[in-house]
Amino acid sequence: MECAVIDALANCSATELSNIVAGHASGKHGWATLDELAYFAAAPVDIRAEMRPALLIRPRAQYRSDMTEPQLREITRKRWRVKSREYKYIFCVHDAIIRGVWAVTNEDRTWLEAEGRLGFHLELAEESIVDRFYGCSVAHLLPPKGAQAPVTLLL
Repeated sequence: MECAVIDALANCSATELSNIVAGHASGKHGWATLDELAYFAAAPVDIRAEMRPALLIRPRAQYRSDMTEPQLREITRKRWRVKSREYKYIFCVHDAIIRGVWAVTNEDRTWLEAEGRLGFHLELAEESIVDRFYGCSVAHLLPPKGAQAPVTLLL
């Protein structure tokens, strides 16, 4: 309760209030945007077989909640350490929530090979696909907590 009052006062006024001790997992609680709260309410979704092979890419440090679609596409398409395959879709994932969905373009399937990494030419997926997957949880498809690899391959 104390945390909620401090957050409300700090975010609704010029007051510089804070707890002396932050507490356990304090960075995961407190004032948040509706987009950030989506993590708690997101419905799990499965990536259907006809959409695979696909990649779930977690750009972590580059991600910001206020990014536009072109900015998300740019941080998602850059070079990743994955094998060259006929990928159909690439999903940008942050906090286990899908933030963007792109189709790997067929007309220009040029792999940008550099230092054993691949980049992708992407176009926004069909509206029905974006509507189906955007904001949904893929936590059940990701590796266990603590895994360092930012890319998950779905075959």
